[in-house]
Amino acid sequence: MTTTKSEKVNKDKTKSFIHKDTLHVYTDGSFRPPDNASCAFLIFSERTKHIVSMKRFACKGSTINQMELMAVNKALDHPNSDYVIIYSDSAYTISCLTLWYKTWEKNNWMTP
Repeated sequence: MTTTKSEKVNKDKTKSFIHKDTLHVYTDGSFRPPDNASCAFLIFSERTKHIVSMKRFACKGSTINQMELMAVNKALDHPNSDYVIIYSDSAYTISCLTLWYKTWEKNNWMTP
């Protein structure tokens, strides 16, 4: 696989903004009918270059979106750092954490 010049520049710029105490949090949720749901997270330390924690949880009667958010919630109970980057493949989770929370906060955490 080759890397283009712009990809290399963007990668270098991103790396320069990562603090040495950053924790990289990778999350995922899953759902298998009829009602088996689970989630997991992995926390990787920028400083030590090692996995700090890795856990999986199972829950009956939950939705995929609930499990995606639970993975983030459980992972954020763990870090001892002011610098955390969350990686998620869930558009729902990303929207909750970057867009929708602003309106919810204005509405005292209620949806319209």
